[in-house]
Amino acid sequence: MILKNKVLFVSRLLGITAVIILVLVVPQINIRDYAQSTITSKFVIFQYIIISLIVLCISEMIYRRERIFLLSKIDFVLLILAAYIIVNRYFIQPHYGFSIRFMELLGLGLFYFILRLNPFRHFFWLLLCILISGIIQALHGCLQLLGFLSSNHSGFKITGSFFNPGPYAGFLATVWIIAFGVYLFNEKIVDQLKTKEDRCLLFVERYSKGIFLYIPLLALWSISMLLFVLQSRASWLAVLVSGGMLADLKFHFFRKLKQRIVVTYTKIALLALSVVIVSIISFAIYNHKKKSSEGRAFIWKISSEMISDSPFFGVGFDRFKAHYMVYQANYFKENDKTSESYLADNTYYAFNEFIQFTAENGFIGFLLLLVLIYIIFSVSTEPELELHSQIIKSVLLGMLIFSFISYPMQILPIKVIMYFLLAQLANLDSKKSKFIVNDNLLNKRVENSFKVFIAAISIVFITGQIMHTIQLQGAFKNWNDAQKRYNANDYATAVKIYGQAYPFLYNEGDFLMNYGKALSLSEQNKQAIDIFKQAKRQLNTTIIQTGLGDAYKNEKQYDEAVLAYQNAYYMIPSRFYPLYLTAKLYEQTGEHEKAVDAAEKILQKEVKIYSTAIGEMRDEMKEIIAKYGK
Repeated sequence: MILKNKVLFVSRLLGITAVIILVLVVPQINIRDYAQSTITSKFVIFQYIIISLIVLCISEMIYRRERIFLLSKIDFVLLILAAYIIVNRYFIQPHYGFSIRFMELLGLGLFYFILRLNPFRHFFWLLLCILISGIIQALHGCLQLLGFLSSNHSGFKITGSFFNPGPYAGFLATVWIIAFGVYLFNEKIVDQLKTKEDRCLLFVERYSKGIFLYIPLLALWSISMLLFVLQSRASWLAVLVSGGMLADLKFHFFRKLKQRIVVTYTKIALLALSVVIVSIISFAIYNHKKKSSEGRAFIWKISSEMISDSPFFGVGFDRFKAHYMVYQANYFKENDKTSESYLADNTYYAFNEFIQFTAENGFIGFLLLLVLIYIIFSVSTEPELELHSQIIKSVLLGMLIFSFISYPMQILPIKVIMYFLLAQLANLDSKKSKFIVNDNLLNKRVENSFKVFIAAISIVFITGQIMHTIQLQGAFKNWNDAQKRYNANDYATAVKIYGQAYPFLYNEGDFLMNYGKALSLSEQNKQAIDIFKQAKRQLNTTIIQTGLGDAYKNEKQYDEAVLAYQNAYYMIPSRFYPLYLTAKLYEQTGEHEKAVDAAEKILQKEVKIYSTAIGEMRDEMKEIIAKYGK
């Protein structure tokens, strides 16, 4: 019995430690030895932590004689939604590629399940860990702004440990909302801790009041400055609405206003004023970065065509990037002269999670998502725990708002916070169903056999996951090493290293795109064509199409090369390079009239952003026209 209690105590302690590391450390991870390090390194560390949590959870479940499961409606709908995504991905869709997002989804599901089995009393201390994580990220951004740390994106000065300012602002906005809620209700939080933390009452008495006051204040101050600098409209909107909801929860503005306003005309006037204010704010946000707003509206327009073509099941989880650019190219083939071509770019995300989710999972998945959102915001709790529930719902509302014009569900640290809050909200649900699994109902021999079976299955599963993660870790490092060789123009060595990573990343679109380019430049064009064709099934961009065109041209398959260049052009008609390659190919093959037509088209194009390369291309086109024109 003593050994059993010790095992359970150590298991819980290590479990809490692992969760703290997950919410505190993972957002800071950016191991530059990995390709796409801001994504892949976070994922690798996340995988190891989840494996550790699984080991601890299984050991605790084996030692417990009685296990009580309290199932919330959130549990049921999340399980149904996850099951649908898995079935749709593997059994309904014709293809499924390598997907870090999908592996994250499975890991987050296990994280949610483990949190549901743990007591609720650590909730506010874990919130503090999230606040400290946000403060560290804010410091990271300040050091980048001052030039002491490098950015992760050549086009932006501040990215934190993320790949661009968008997800960085989303993470900071999420932490800001948590900090605001903790700050507003710090006295109530401390009072509740005093009643629950009997063993460390002296510590709570002495320090918790200051901790729950000054850490949120520091988070609010540091993050507010950066959110202003980052110029993220989605984060501003999320902070404004969720912050307003928390402030009303504290000060009851709307309740007091409702009590004072009893005249019908006054209510109508107030409603009209509210509509005007919302309209002005919406107009201001839209016009703050008008080109960006128009670009997102255009992406939503093209995405709607994807939805209309696959309305029930979509194109598959994390398959948006494999299909979107094809739809964009088809649109411009039919609307070649439209000014919308200057809004187009290579697009990986829909910049609206609901549109992207529907495009990938169809209306069936979207309806399940709506049911989940409804249940989340309709969960009822005991009166003494209402404060916890309101803070959680405010943060989730902020995430929801951010999701309308950005892509937070592509960002692991934001998803970790979301699943953590969902698990705690499910723990708070006052209408849970109880299920009891009692080993006393089994005889000792059956019980021991069952535990041995569970332990054996767990060892096989955990060993498999560890091996898989180690292999991926090595593949990401090889990919990064190959990219360094590629950038140093050592294409032969790059190809060899890419080949080492290929067995583990053969369905990863970005990897295949890089591999195909290296093969083409090392004059292994037949292999490059095969790799580019594989890449097209997972990711379709102008880079893949122009690379495919170059490989076909080198193999003297000129018709296929022209088709690939044309596909690249129609994907982003404002680009000069695909047309330039087409004109040069026609000149090489002796089709001078077509070369002149392509050259004239380049000279007639409006320059979106002038560069030296564009100037040189235009000069070459003038030479073609002078040489072959009539």
